[in-house]
Amino acid sequence: MREVADGVWQIAFGPRQGFNAWLAGDVLIDALPPPASRGLLRALEGRVLAQHVLTHPHPDHAGGSRAVQQARGVPVLCGAADRRVAETGDA
Repeated sequence: MREVADGVWQIAFGPRQGFNAWLAGDVLIDALPPPASRGLLRALEGRVLAQHVLTHPHPDHAGGSRAVQQARGVPVLCGAADRRVAETGDA
C-alpha cells in the first residue's frame, strides 16, 4: 500500500500497477481482480473497514468484492445493475 494523499492509500496489483483499489479513510474503493484477493485482504489487515464501494462491475474492479465481503463482513455499495456482480464476484 502506498499513501497518495492524507488518508488515501493505493493498493496496486499487476505489472506497472495496472490494477488498483483504494482505501480512503475506512472505505475500500474497488477490489482488484480475483487473483489479487489474498493480497488485498493482507493489505487491509489491521485497518478499520466500514464500507466497500464499487465504481463499476468489470472484473479488475469488482472481482475481489465477494472475498472482501466474506472476510470482512462489510456492506458493499454499488449501482442496482451491479448487485449480482458484487454478490457473486462473477463479472
